[in-house]
Amino acid sequence: MKKTCKITFAALIATMLLSACNTTQKLYDNGEYDDVIQRLAPRAKSGCLNNRNFNLLANSYHAANQTDHERIMQLKTSGQPDVWSEVYQRYRSMNGRNKALAGMSKSDKQAMNYTKLDLDSELATSKLKAERYLSTKANALLEQGDEKSITEAKKMVIQLQRTNPENTDIAALKQKMMVKSASSILLTFENNSRNRLTAEFVNALIKTSPELSKVTAVEERHTDYDLIVNIRLDEVNATPEHTDAVAFEEENNGKKVQVTDKTDSKSLTIKGMIEYYEEDGEVLRLAMPFEVVSTFKHDYAEIKGDAEACSSQTLEMVKAGRVPFPTNESLAVDAATKLNSLLMEQLK
Repeated sequence: MKKTCKITFAALIATMLLSACNTTQKLYDNGEYDDVIQRLAPRAKSGCLNNRNFNLLANSYHAANQTDHERIMQLKTSGQPDVWSEVYQRYRSMNGRNKALAGMSKSDKQAMNYTKLDLDSELATSKLKAERYLSTKANALLEQGDEKSITEAKKMVIQLQRTNPENTDIAALKQKMMVKSASSILLTFENNSRNRLTAEFVNALIKTSPELSKVTAVEERHTDYDLIVNIRLDEVNATPEHTDAVAFEEENNGKKVQVTDKTDSKSLTIKGMIEYYEEDGEVLRLAMPFEVVSTFKHDYAEIKGDAEACSSQTLEMVKAGRVPFPTNESLAVDAATKLNSLLMEQLK
């Protein structure tokens, strides 16, 4: 009974190995060279390939690289700006294959005619050109604004995201896509800061533009919104009132005057997120951070002595005089107005 089990187990292993070989051969015969490499490369690093599979791996490696190289040359020769995404992906494939086989023994590399490829420059250049084209093209399509163009732009953005998930244009393109696709938008506001906000601040923040008929800041009954844009306020920070002073002496026709140039300054910063939600208000699709600063700065001069000794510039500064520092509330309203202007421009 034990002998039978051993024979059965050995037969099973042999069958599995034969099946694997047949599958690898089929992949090779079908021109699926990268699948062959993916299947055999781990075993090649361990030196566990028989001659047949070693030849399949070597032939797949060179055939795939040759195909990519010829296609890259063809694309570059065309001179078209839309070729760089494919050029970049093919360089990536070549680089990936090269790295997959880098762990083989020196003798196996020689037998395979393997050469380490230095594609860093080609990868960087083609990636940059691909990103520029995809971003520019997607933006141009969104400017057209029709349904077909928006659909094509979405494909471009997906491709851009695959090329470089960290591309800084992605968030803005997604935001524009959502706004262009929506026929009705609800603008909401959420205060997560510790500050109590005036009604004037909130009104300045969510004021809608007459040009944007599809945007409303007041939820209406029996209205279905395609998109909800929420302004989430996280911080309101004001700096203390501050005065810089520089003292010097001026002289004219024997007359002297002590001059102190002063600069009063104060600022307030609001920070938070602009959040884009699905129409049900539950699924967050995009969050874009914002930081808006309202700054007060006033230059003036004070003198001690004979004003006739002052230069014309100093006299202008004296005339400017000191003005009261603005309140935190007034700076907050100014910052809210700035943020609202930026948001309305985006929603256009």
